[in-house]
Amino acid sequence: MFNTQTLISSIETIRFYRAVKRYPASNISLSLGDYVAIRSLLLLSKLRTTSQKEIYPLLLRSFFKELHAYAGEFVFMDQAKLTSYYPSFVQEVSLRLDALFSTSSHKYKLASIWEEAQSDMVLATLDHKLDQYFLYGQDETALFDAEELKLLKLAERMRHIRRYSGVVLITNDFLLEHTHEVGLLSALMMLSYQDNGWMDDLNPGVVIAKALVHDLDEAIYGDVIRPVKYGVEGLRQCLEDLSREYLQNSFPYLTGLWTRAKSGESGALVKFADLLSVLLEIYEERTLGSSYILKTTKDYPIYMNQLSEFFQSRRGPLWNRLSQLSEEAGLLYNTVIKDVGKNL
Repeated sequence: MFNTQTLISSIETIRFYRAVKRYPASNISLSLGDYVAIRSLLLLSKLRTTSQKEIYPLLLRSFFKELHAYAGEFVFMDQAKLTSYYPSFVQEVSLRLDALFSTSSHKYKLASIWEEAQSDMVLATLDHKLDQYFLYGQDETALFDAEELKLLKLAERMRHIRRYSGVVLITNDFLLEHTHEVGLLSALMMLSYQDNGWMDDLNPGVVIAKALVHDLDEAIYGDVIRPVKYGVEGLRQCLEDLSREYLQNSFPYLTGLWTRAKSGESGALVKFADLLSVLLEIYEERTLGSSYILKTTKDYPIYMNQLSEFFQSRRGPLWNRLSQLSEEAGLLYNTVIKDVGKNL
């Protein structure tokens, strides 16, 4: 069964989205994680006119459409001789992720999701628009409708907002990449829990939608470190009020989703994945020899214990499992900052 120790030891399996460029052999510095997040955010614009049940499967396909990128940047070359190898790459990657997250059911097998994504015309249309915009500099107003354009600009802002303000990092963690990572972790955990029959009534796309908007407020006011945001009386509520006002004026159809991003069972997965992403960043920084990040994350075990207690106060197998994982992550923090440091 999935556990945080296994995830930490397989960090490259999750973070390859940050390492691979979407447009290799170009001067466009756009990671695959950034690209997937942008495309998925554009899909949310359809919530204005399309039912959520139709959007959620699209989001799931969007997040796993580029599984073949594990083979490296060359896979983005659209040549028949290369594309014929894609299924083999995907099967191998699917098995690796299936083993890590126990996502083995036929209904949600990652290889099947990938295959469906390749023939999805909605995703193909968005890919074409984004290629024209990023690669060829075509006029954005000719490619995107007004709502898509607003989301594109928001995503571009998220792409340049650095997390862990005031701390020198070796590998900068930007808001858009973090948003993608939380969505990916949430979706993979959801698929695992679906296999266990705990959440058959929920679509994995639900957690992706919530993950995509869970930090939209930071796209508005930037990154405020947690000790300040939660420690200064009234500041958190003030920031939330400002963000809600902005979203209601600019993206009214996303305001409710943002408000509920960490509510319910699907929101619980997002809440946990959000803090799990922090542990991945700590591990990566410590592995590379830096300890600066510990200045703003020293209370991580306290946050995870509080989260574990919150989950434990609810009833149900998912809540119990997330409580265990949260406690495990809090304990693992101490191992990461000590044992990793010794091996540098």
